[in-house]
Amino acid sequence: MVISKPEDRPKFAYQKYGHAWISWNRRGDTTGRDGITTLALRNIIKLNGFNHSLFDVCAPGTEAAVMGEYLPKGKYFPDADAFDREIGKLIN
Repeated sequence: MVISKPEDRPKFAYQKYGHAWISWNRRGDTTGRDGITTLALRNIIKLNGFNHSLFDVCAPGTEAAVMGEYLPKGKYFPDADAFDREIGKLIN
């Protein structure tokens, strides 16, 4: 998942390259602070038998072991060109 303002969307931030894209809010946090907004990762009720949920993490530091491939990971890129350079290496 790639999040940016529409004018900063990287050229590889498209489904055909394996990425979902979300438009970052241009209005900021609606209190007059442009460019400041919040991204929330939400966990709702887990499915019975699914044991890799955030709700199964009982001790700090065990997130990766408990959640495995379902552990969210993020990476910041300073601009679209930096993202495109890294992703371009992987798809070319």
